[in-house]
Amino acid sequence: MAIEYRRAVDTDASQLATLRWEFKNSDEQQGLVNGMSVSEFLDTCESFMRQGIAGGNWIHWIAEEAGQIIGMASLQTIEEIPEPEHPCNRYGRITNVYTKPGRRRQGVGAQLLAALRETAQEEGIGFLALWTSDAARSLYQRCGFVPDAEAMFWERR
Repeated sequence: MAIEYRRAVDTDASQLATLRWEFKNSDEQQGLVNGMSVSEFLDTCESFMRQGIAGGNWIHWIAEEAGQIIGMASLQTIEEIPEPEHPCNRYGRITNVYTKPGRRRQGVGAQLLAALRETAQEEGIGFLALWTSDAARSLYQRCGFVPDAEAMFWERR
């Protein structure tokens, strides 16, 4: 069966939330913060997905096969304070890139990233940023992303 790639809509929110649970509760990342139950997480995440899609500041691309989402990638659009040397004051943060284990290494992630890059161009987004694991680094590099040592972070403890 063929895989269809498309932009997610409101009615995809439930499947997106379920896939997010699978992604964040995988073998590499066991458990959840604050002891949230599966149903609580799914309700919270589905609501977040619906609000983001409706508000336009979250764009999710999905890979769908036989009516089931097998992969997803999300783009958060962020408005910057305008600068004279940068006429475009929007950038994007890519997150939530996930393909179901049985469908990995078949080009699904690369297709989803290509769709996000095309969307960014269409939306006038100046650049895309993402944070990755060592395991996924080569995928992003094959898709044209380059490491940058300039970022600095602060984390609440």
